[in-house]
Amino acid sequence: MINRHPKLPVSHPCLLLGRARSTAYDTPRAVSPEDLALMRRMGE
Repeated sequence: MINRHPKLPVSHPCLLLGRARSTAYDTPRAVSPEDLALMRRMGE
C-alpha cells in the first residue's frame, strides 16, 4: 500500500510505481471461503 505523505499528491507515488491512482484508495480485503467455493464452481 502507498503511504500517504501530506506534501506529496497521491498521483506522484502511483506514477513512480506504475500503478493506477485508484489503487491507492482501494484497500484489499480477503475473499471469503464461500466466495472462493462459488468461483471454483463457476470455473468448472
